[in-house]
Amino acid sequence: MRIPLLLFIFLLSASLAQSQSRTSYYLGVGGIYYQGELNDHDYSHSDLINTQFSAGIGYNPNNNLTFQFHFMHGKLTGADSLSSRRGTRLRNLSFQSTVDELSFRTEYKMFATWRKRFINPFVYAGAGVFWFNPKAELDGELVELKPLGTEGQFIQTDDDLYNKPYNLVQGSGLIGGGVYFRLSDYTKLRFDAAVHLTLTDYIDDVSSVFPDSLALATAPNGSTAILLSDRNDNGAFPKGGNLRGNESNNDSYVHFGIGLEINLAGDSKLKSIFRKKQKACFIK
Repeated sequence: MRIPLLLFIFLLSASLAQSQSRTSYYLGVGGIYYQGELNDHDYSHSDLINTQFSAGIGYNPNNNLTFQFHFMHGKLTGADSLSSRRGTRLRNLSFQSTVDELSFRTEYKMFATWRKRFINPFVYAGAGVFWFNPKAELDGELVELKPLGTEGQFIQTDDDLYNKPYNLVQGSGLIGGGVYFRLSDYTKLRFDAAVHLTLTDYIDDVSSVFPDSLALATAPNGSTAILLSDRNDNGAFPKGGNLRGNESNNDSYVHFGIGLEINLAGDSKLKSIFRKKQKACFIK
């Protein structure tokens, strides 16, 4: 969490050094859940919804548009035990991971702020980068899954039989919307939700196929990798090459929340920075 938080503090300091007449600030809290191989519900099982905290710095070039740097911290979890499918429950995998996301968003409000509407719907889209680190519980302790290579990432082979180790820093795109409730000229209550589409299928450490158990045993941390690659209670490790996940679909996560936005310009009519300057005209 340290790196994204430092980046966000830097952006906050930079914004304070600029003119504050168009600057807005946001603090919020809400829920977050992951969608992937270890959550096969259409939306999410209630046990997989966790808390997220967020903060943002916005720049308002006019009454409808906001450009925002946004930071979010939360926790993602998944568990086969909550699946409605018997085969998935038998696989018995689970994970948890903190997620820290830094993104840039463009937001458009339906009504200009100077109109002072009590309710103002909005939509937004953006892109960002996020940090994650999947872990699973073993004998009462949390174990990091990436160093284990549970899908054979560290098995030495002459071909590309297994995927390469994945990166714990990944990109994402997001699209969402919500509604503002005007409390005063300077403050608004905000409700919003968004889906975050990622560039990785390894948020849960599950993506492709089961490795060969004998080969996995010879890899670094092989004994622990075997225990966490398959947690079926029947004692038989799946045959190498059997599907463990679905690598054609990347993982994603969804957030929803409530927050308070403070706009230092208030609800006064802002002159758009995109408007061309008009030449002075003098009447003789």
